[in-house]
Amino acid sequence: PKPVMMARKALDEIAQGRVRVLVTQEVQSRNLEQLAQASGCEVEILTREGHYEVVISKPSGADPSQPASEYAPQPAAETPGTVALLLTSDQIGQGDPKLGALLTQLMLTTLAEAEPTPTYVLLMNAGVRLACSGSAAVEALAKLEERQVQVLVCGTCLQFLGLLDDQKVGKISNMYDIVSILTAAQRVVAL
Repeated sequence: PKPVMMARKALDEIAQGRVRVLVTQEVQSRNLEQLAQASGCEVEILTREGHYEVVISKPSGADPSQPASEYAPQPAAETPGTVALLLTSDQIGQGDPKLGALLTQLMLTTLAEAEPTPTYVLLMNAGVRLACSGSAAVEALAKLEERQVQVLVCGTCLQFLGLLDDQKVGKISNMYDIVSILTAAQRVVAL
């Protein structure tokens, strides 16, 4: 999350102008792109040898009531009933892997039909596989998104596991956003 946090601070310190950020991972450039878009800024990502150069342009007359420091998915701690479901594996439990995968798919399919739905589904570590091609859970996660559930997928985890190009559902996120949601949610269910 450090590039996002540093860029956010730099954008808050200028009335207009450009902030250039050099990062080594594609997922970091995507997170910076999301920050720029959420802050009403233009963004250009240049691929350089061994790194990405992200140029965020803050236009003159940018809305000062929307500083970049307020960028983050809005967990709205004041909203009663905020529930975050944290999945750190693509299977529930420690037993048979096939059974665990089946239980996860059945849980997400049932959750997509149930009332109420969680506010967030957060996928980290091996849980990001649920949002990737070949996963039986993609359809259920897509249905949850249709029902206004925010599905956030850890970009660092996708990149580490070599799945960045395989993501089919959800929004790539970062540790800062995920921690913000977990600390503001009224209930966190971790599986």
